[in-house]
Amino acid sequence: MKSFGQGSSSPWLKVAHFALPHAPLEIIDTGQIYFAGERHVEGAIASVHGAMRWGQNADHVHQNYYRHLLQAQFADSIIARALQRLEQSGELERTTIVVTADHGISYFPRSYRRETTAENYVFQAGVPLFVKQPNQQSGSTVNDPALSVDIVPTVVNQFGLNVQNADGVDLAQVGGSAPRSTFKHACIDVSAGSAGIGYREYRSDLLPGLIAEAQRAHSLFGGGRRPRPLFSRYSNWLGQSPQDIAASAQPDGDTVVFFPRLQLWDQLDPSAEWLPIHIDGRFMPSVDEGAGAAPIIAVVVNDKIAGIMPVLKKGTEYLLSTMIEPQSLVKGKNQVSFYRIVEGPSGPSLKLLKLLYR
Repeated sequence: MKSFGQGSSSPWLKVAHFALPHAPLEIIDTGQIYFAGERHVEGAIASVHGAMRWGQNADHVHQNYYRHLLQAQFADSIIARALQRLEQSGELERTTIVVTADHGISYFPRSYRRETTAENYVFQAGVPLFVKQPNQQSGSTVNDPALSVDIVPTVVNQFGLNVQNADGVDLAQVGGSAPRSTFKHACIDVSAGSAGIGYREYRSDLLPGLIAEAQRAHSLFGGGRRPRPLFSRYSNWLGQSPQDIAASAQPDGDTVVFFPRLQLWDQLDPSAEWLPIHIDGRFMPSVDEGAGAAPIIAVVVNDKIAGIMPVLKKGTEYLLSTMIEPQSLVKGKNQVSFYRIVEGPSGPSLKLLKLLYR
């Protein structure tokens, strides 16, 4: 980033590959870091040939999606900084800029996370492509399919250099559209008996699926400046005091939450590089919960409900993994408590949990 906008009398090429958004998903839109521990893709399970497939717990799949979007917003801010540096140096107008991604990812319960299948190829292959030419005054949106192999001929042909025998085409010469009905996608392929790189052919009409996915993301996370964790059940309780909802005042003697690193919250600075907005620990009931619905835990920070998620059962353990909103934190000492959401004849209520930590 420091080299952008330094000015040069000679032509130059800069390629910046940012692993953002990418696992581990531990960066929010401001660039601040949170630690998700070993469970940075909570809710994914190893499947055939070691491939990662999302489990059936939609709340945890959507929470990973939420974390992905926070990191994508930080990636947007990096691009904005690069453009600003180019503009300040006077190089922006005469510079060709290309922004794209190497692959996508799928966030659907029971689907493969990174491996490509006929069900999720739209989300693995459907990546953005932005091209700004020198002295370009206006732009347009092209919804027809393009391929990453089109980037080189599109850029190089601007300089009067004709690329011979290129795999791709100059998108400017074909009006932004390459006449393709199918395309070959280099992907992690699990259909050949081993999880390795393969080339599979898919239909090129990705746009309807991508539009539908944008609409789904809007319904899950809202349409504000930054995504909100609206995907979980009881999300209308976020920001409310437990006392505004039917809540017990004494800890439940039968159920315990183990919450590590709680002492780190005693002297908190919300503007610091590191923020404890991923809550992890263990939910320990006095009796086995059986095969019923996963218990749902509300995380309360400074007397406001800051996160709600069901626990995940892994073997005999119940894992707690919940993102909370950064605005729930205050400078100095922060109070944290946990409640279990209990459904009763008169509606849901909150049961305070005993808290153990180290």
